[in-house]
Amino acid sequence: MKTIEALGELAATVGYLRSQTLARNLDPAQELRRLGLACESMKAGTNLDKEPNLVEVEKLAEQCRKLDYKLDGFSRRELRLLSWHNGLLTNVLFRQNLLGSVQNGEVRPNLSVLAKIYFGAWGEHEDPRPFESLLQSVAEIQPTYSATLELYKKHSAHIFSHHADTFLANEIFSSGAAVSDVLKQWDVPAKSHLASSVIQECLNRSLVLVEEGRSEDLAAILGTLQLPAIRLEMLRKAIERLILCRHADRNEEFRRTLEMFVIDHPDLGDPRYQSKAPHWTGIDRRAEQTFRGWRNKVDLVFFFNSVMNDQADKHGRKAFWLRYVNQAHESFVALCPTDAYRLRTSLWREKIQYRKIIDDQGVSCFVMRFRGNSADIVIAEFSKVGSARIFHHKSFVQKIGDMNRQQFWLKDLRNDEGADETFRHMPGWQSRVRNSLARYGIRPI
Repeated sequence: MKTIEALGELAATVGYLRSQTLARNLDPAQELRRLGLACESMKAGTNLDKEPNLVEVEKLAEQCRKLDYKLDGFSRRELRLLSWHNGLLTNVLFRQNLLGSVQNGEVRPNLSVLAKIYFGAWGEHEDPRPFESLLQSVAEIQPTYSATLELYKKHSAHIFSHHADTFLANEIFSSGAAVSDVLKQWDVPAKSHLASSVIQECLNRSLVLVEEGRSEDLAAILGTLQLPAIRLEMLRKAIERLILCRHADRNEEFRRTLEMFVIDHPDLGDPRYQSKAPHWTGIDRRAEQTFRGWRNKVDLVFFFNSVMNDQADKHGRKAFWLRYVNQAHESFVALCPTDAYRLRTSLWREKIQYRKIIDDQGVSCFVMRFRGNSADIVIAEFSKVGSARIFHHKSFVQKIGDMNRQQFWLKDLRNDEGADETFRHMPGWQSRVRNSLARYGIRPI
């Protein structure tokens, strides 16, 4: 066989072999995919931070205390068990000795456990530097068998430091992620001091953006205000600032969303009601009155649009009282049984806590209380146009009852006895009532 023919046959053989399975190029991402999935499954099913026998840990801790926190004589395993004990880790001397053992290569404590204890009292350690040195030393020698430990190792100088709250807040704003998601990613306990500080930092930044008109992301702020680490004073201050910001005044959807959040929150609620008023302690009076005004307006609009059942407001009562109602200290709708039954769905949807009128004459009432400069007055308007009444608050309480009572008699509300002034909705009634209110220092907005 000629050389050229032999080379041709060889080339054909190589071509054939190359086309076979054993000769093809391998792609590790594909070839090892099943192995990778199996490893991930095993990792997910293994609790590498499983708590040890707590009885054994307590016995070792007692022994450590008797030795004045000296760690000589403890085995590597026992040192690792001691690092699970919360009480020991809060002791400065123990942490210093443990740091020495780590730096000497005698033990590698559980970094996740150490971090949670550090985060729990973050900002309150008498001298955090030794604890932070311990955490940073452990992080340097920590195998990154989880995403969180990899983060700790990479950013130990930032996460285990006095500016950890600012660092995490920067992470939140740069990533656009929710506060709760970032805290979870870094394994910061939901109710820890560090979590509270991070939330405070994020709230301050978010509120400034809203107040300056550079953001309308109310949903993110309200979501943050529901996290477990929120302190009451943080909640109150944030709500105060949101109520007083320009968006709440100009954006109906923004205001309505905020209003519903406040009403539904167990630590806030409608300040016009006796049981909820104490929740507003510490909130600026301007914010409280603004919120009262929002709810007063809701009551008024509900009365004229729903209770009046879209009857023509020929006397312009709604437009007149809309200029005053925001100044009212409180208001309520008192419904006759017929109206209460007819409007039960709307009442629930608008979150209106109405009062009942006992005697069913088919007439409901809208009541407002104003705290004027010279007197505290109560005004009653009725669903059937006739005479409205102005009472001094003290007379109202004496003749009719407390404003917080849940039931009223219509005959008492319509009785001229005890009323300071009665006015019919005749032509020019607005001027007369406007002058009467001005005498008390109450003027239209």
